[in-house]
This record gives sequence, C-alpha cells and structure tokens, in this order.
Amino acid sequence: ISMFRPALLLAACLGGCATTVDAPRGPSGLRAQSVELLPFVNASGKPHAAERVEALTMTLLSEEKLSFVPYRLEPAADGLPVIEDEARYRQALAAAQARGAQYGLTGTVVEWGYKSGLDGHPVASVSLRLVELSSGHVVWSASASRSGWGRDSVGRVAQLILRELVQRL
Repeated sequence: ISMFRPALLLAACLGGCATTVDAPRGPSGLRAQSVELLPFVNASGKPHAAERVEALTMTLLSEEKLSFVPYRLEPAADGLPVIEDEARYRQALAAAQARGAQYGLTGTVVEWGYKSGLDGHPVASVSLRLVELSSGHVVWSASASRSGWGRDSVGRVAQLILRELVQRL
C-alpha cells in the first residue's frame, strides 16, 4: 500500500470533483407523508434552471419512494402564465395548504452553468427547504454544490448533488 500511496493521492487530486454538501437528516416519518413540490427559485441567472432542477428533484423523489404532489399553477387574470417567482410560490403554497398537505418542498438554484475558461467545467449549486405548511416554518434545509470536469454536463452534476440531498430527506 505504501508504494501506491503517491499514485492514490495523485488520482484523488486529479480525478475528483469539488463537492460540498451540507444536509442533515430530514424529519422522521416523512416517507409516510405526501410532500407537495413547490416552485423553486432561480437565482442563477440562467433561463429555466429552476424548472430543470424541479424535474430532476421529482425523478429523485420517485427513486427514493417519497410520495409527492407536483404543483400546478393557474394562469394570471390576463390568461398568461405566472412567471414571477414570488407569485408562483404564493399560488402553489396556497393550493397546497388548501389541500391540507403537511409539508412542501422548495428550493433555490444558486448556480447553474459552466465555468469560463478552456475546459468550461460544469457547476451547480442548489438548496432545498422542507416547509411545514400549517406554520410556514422551515423544518429542514440542505444545500450542495459541485463542479465537474469538462466531460460532464450541468444536468449530471446537478443530479449528483440533488440525489445526495433527497436521500437525506
């Protein structure tokens, strides 16, 4: 082993991606509950990043056998879709509360894209929050960030960090 130590250290430094995860365990008994998926906020500045993360989150919730109800938004009074983050969240939250749901899962996409430079490494940073709908209190929150290599996609990087977060719910 000692003769391989330098090679292992080099492989770990060159082969790994930078990942940061801060995620405690979620509330006990959550798997017996149905969780309302609420709109995510896009703070990344990249178009449709929140919708992409919502879609990945739904897939991962299904993989983890967590029951969830996706939100559905009604059009605005003028018949156009609601696009403002706060209005989308308020509408979905009110609908979830009206259905008597106990928890809502929302999040923020903080970073989504590729680092500038020769290789354009993908980066993603996401936070999730589990809200007790009756009180509005956040009962669980977690965040994760990851940068990948040039051969990775942003979607893959985001899926890896979201999987870690959802598994801790």
